[in-house]
Amino acid sequence: MAAQFFAPEAALPGACAAVMHNVNGAIYAFLVHRLDARRVQATVPAREREAQAV
Repeated sequence: MAAQFFAPEAALPGACAAVMHNVNGAIYAFLVHRLDARRVQATVPAREREAQAV
């Protein structure tokens, strides 16, 4: 029924949105993971300094 009422080009916006969603999600996950790794790395030396001071 969809082929009867819609042209194949009607699927392009949805396909483009899906591709962009996947790309943006991967970039966001990479950036969040990188930011979290920096936070963990920045807090480890502070914990070691506290343990040495006690």
